[in-house]
Amino acid sequence: LATWLPAALPAVTWTGWFTTVRWLRPASPALNRERVHADELLPGDPIRIYGPIGPVGIVEQVTPTTDEKVLVRFVGGTQRTLPTDTRCRIVHLLA
Repeated sequence: LATWLPAALPAVTWTGWFTTVRWLRPASPALNRERVHADELLPGDPIRIYGPIGPVGIVEQVTPTTDEKVLVRFVGGTQRTLPTDTRCRIVHLLA
């Protein structure tokens, strides 16, 4: 077990990562345009949901909540609660 595990583990990990980003949760083909605060988002804005290279979501609704946060709902049902000063990346969709 100890002889093949160091060789097999990186291959299995890479295969799992590749499968995830290729078929399960692929990143959307888009170019980052500008960054705006979460409370400045408008319905219809395409933004990166989780970071600078993650999947893109189309903003459906932005609702202010208590303690300086906003609830951002995306088309399709995904939602995130973000601090109002979080910088979100607006993108230009290529496909």
